Amino acid sequence: MLTLAVAFTAMFAGFENWWVAFVVGFGFVLPAASMLAGSRSESSTSSADADETPTATTNDEETSKDDAMHEIRERYARGELSEQQFETKLERLLETETLEDARKGIEESRRNRADREPATREYEYE
Repeated sequence: MLTLAVAFTAMFAGFENWWVAFVVGFGFVLPAASMLAGSRSESSTSSADADETPTATTNDEETSKDDAMHEIRERYARGELSEQQFETKLERLLETETLEDARKGIEESRRNRADREPATREYEYE
């Protein structure tokens, strides 16, 4: 905003080289100010991350979820998963928020699978 104010003031005041304010402001002042602001926010962020573990965990969970979604999409694209398998895995991934949720989902799917298995399966090996 300061760059625009200086440049337009110089233009309306009749300075011949008013455009130099844009070059200096957007070419040097703005990048320097953003680097200074970035370094301040990084130092405050790192101290905040040290104080607040849940924030760091949330970012890690989002990253791992994105990686998992990417892997599921790649497997579907390679033909390793059918459309139904892809949708099931994607739905399960989106429903899972924590590691404990994932464990509960796995246990539940195992129980469901065991309930669906026919009782005659025990006799196959005899």
